[in-house]
Amino acid sequence: MFFRERAVLKIPLFMQAVGLVALAATPCLASPNEKPAVQKPISFVNDVIPVLTRAGCNQGTCHGAAVGKAGFKLSLRGYAPEIDYSAIVRLAKGRRINLAHPEQSIFLRKPLLSMPHIGGKALERGSTEYTILMRWLSAGAPPPDAQDAHVVSLRVTPPVQSLAPKANLQLRVDAVFSDGSTRNVTHWTRFVTNDETVATALPDGKVTVTGVGQTAIMIGYQDKVAVARVLVPYPNKTDAKTYARLPRTNYIDTLVYSKLAALRLPPSPPATDAEYLRRVTLDLTGTLPTSEEARAFAANRDEKRRERLVDALMARPAFIDFWAYKWSDLLRVNRGTLKDKGMWAYYSFIHDSVRDNKPWDVMSREVLTAKGNTFLDGPTNYFRTALKPEELAENIAQGFMGIRVQCAKCHNHPLEKWTQNEYYGMANIFARTKFKADLGIYVNDEMTIYNTASGDLIQPRLGRPIAPKPLGGPSLALNSPRERRTFFAEWLTRSDNWYFTHAIVNRMWAHFMGRGLVEPVDDLRETNPASNPELFDALTSDFVKNRFDLRHLMRQIVTSRAYQLSSGAIPENAADDKCYSHFLVRRMTAEQLLDALSQVTGKPEEFPGMPTGYRAIQLPDTHVKSEFMDILGRPARVITCECERSQEPNMAQALLFINGELLNRKVSAKDGVVDRLVKAGKGDAETLDELYWVSFGRPPSAVEREGNLKSLRKMLSKIPFTPTTNTQNAKPEQKIEFEQARKRGFEDLLWVLVNSKEFLFNH
Repeated sequence: MFFRERAVLKIPLFMQAVGLVALAATPCLASPNEKPAVQKPISFVNDVIPVLTRAGCNQGTCHGAAVGKAGFKLSLRGYAPEIDYSAIVRLAKGRRINLAHPEQSIFLRKPLLSMPHIGGKALERGSTEYTILMRWLSAGAPPPDAQDAHVVSLRVTPPVQSLAPKANLQLRVDAVFSDGSTRNVTHWTRFVTNDETVATALPDGKVTVTGVGQTAIMIGYQDKVAVARVLVPYPNKTDAKTYARLPRTNYIDTLVYSKLAALRLPPSPPATDAEYLRRVTLDLTGTLPTSEEARAFAANRDEKRRERLVDALMARPAFIDFWAYKWSDLLRVNRGTLKDKGMWAYYSFIHDSVRDNKPWDVMSREVLTAKGNTFLDGPTNYFRTALKPEELAENIAQGFMGIRVQCAKCHNHPLEKWTQNEYYGMANIFARTKFKADLGIYVNDEMTIYNTASGDLIQPRLGRPIAPKPLGGPSLALNSPRERRTFFAEWLTRSDNWYFTHAIVNRMWAHFMGRGLVEPVDDLRETNPASNPELFDALTSDFVKNRFDLRHLMRQIVTSRAYQLSSGAIPENAADDKCYSHFLVRRMTAEQLLDALSQVTGKPEEFPGMPTGYRAIQLPDTHVKSEFMDILGRPARVITCECERSQEPNMAQALLFINGELLNRKVSAKDGVVDRLVKAGKGDAETLDELYWVSFGRPPSAVEREGNLKSLRKMLSKIPFTPTTNTQNAKPEQKIEFEQARKRGFEDLLWVLVNSKEFLFNH
């Protein structure tokens, strides 16, 4: 990053005579109120860049923007000191600095507002920052020096703190340098809170509590980051003995309760059997339980009924279909990109892997090292979803490691430790992955994925390639004969690879619990810590210990007491949405809703080009036409981001249920559930009960039964003929009118049930 040799500058003789050279300068790394123990030479990287960063000069809204500002461009937050040095000292014919009269330098006068400055006043005369810049200029504006000590890590004090409401906390940040020295850099550090409703952070590191809960304070100095965690317990009166007495199934409960105790959050009561049956059936198979299953489970008195239910659900074909669909989202099974034959080959590989309970590390290696024909070897299609090394690096990092590294393509990551060089080191792993069209009968559709023995990706800023290096992993020599993807996959899937193991655990936890331990689920970074780090590590350790067995991980989660808590919040935990004091309600996905409507109404959906009876969770990709699922947020599978699937409500979704053709057609369908019940001669109460069991997996309450039957009888009383009247003189059309009205009444009831929150949401 630095010049190999110092630039030769013409320093006036009188300046040399008075001793204004680098060795006489006072370093600026210490905070303004802390006197440095030893005077050291001024450093462009360690002294000047921090001043520019603190003043905001190199931020994205100022000269750090992609095109700079007012003809002056700096690297974002000083990620490229050699570029910044050239921009300040050499560009514009060197007019920005005046070594003969440093105080007359435009570089100083503009931020002082001695000259017009669009950015306003950014510097005070006589301040620490001003003094540093003056001394740097007076010393001859020395350039970046490769021999300068560089920052290797940050230490924040205190790293974790529990605070009372409205309390204040002063953070201290020390930089650890490559020469073993440490310096207080609090004054030069960036502080950003992850949740301002809990606490705010000022530029000087002062933290002020604004609410209750927990948050992290992001700390950034140069290209290094750290976090301080702040906990503010809720104002509930709790007894530690209460948490000790709570029932536990496994280690998950112990660690969840520990966090709840620290924040004084009592858990909600357990979910009922009906709630648990519906919840776990949806989460494991994407499907609602049938009325027969719900009735049988309600009558089951076996103490192990919930554990046995989980095992039974995992043995169902619907479990395989649902999880093949889930992983197809992540791995981007998309016929628009892969073509029909490639899509089916890829989907079949995923489906078979779920069926065989293939360990996650094995499945990942098979995908990442795949080569061959895309129509014959399913996992090769992963490399057809992104044809450039940079795109592959970004997709793999986000999909398999939970790292969003895209920002580092143009500059060092502003929120994380990844540098631009590390981005191109990661991308260079895939520079030798090549594609060619096969000249068979499927010309331009069929492709072969293969590896070459040469070829590198150029880092554009340096004009040379960076050695292949996984993010956070070891590098491979540019001239190494080892196949790069194999090298990467072997490193990635190691049991001690924090990102690989934690990324999949976080995805699984988010699926079952409604929120990841880290949110967003595919944004694992040091400055975005887990809400419960101890639980996160314990889940991952257990997952690795059991050889990356996804079903084992699922079973641990869904049999835990934490998963089995009621979704009904109590006053003391109603504000909690991060610590799992109650089950987090969430809307069913687009596919789950369409299948649920088809099941409840008894009218299967017909998908274009698919066999009769196919369900939404059985579809191989999201290009099968369905306006209903598109409106409800089905992902297109064109990007590797959990955000592609939308669960946000909108007006189109409301209209779809209130007056949508699909719902109305299914509810009133011939041979649908209402039609069959009416034709079978079921009584009003029996029909009502069955609609509740079908829709909610429970019988109606006494109030619901009485109210619905009363409304039905009131509507039917307007019909001249009723079964209780003298039917000898009734006309046939009167009987038909009555039966049709009765059928419409139950159709209206079913419409109301499937439009209710209890039906639409997983709770």
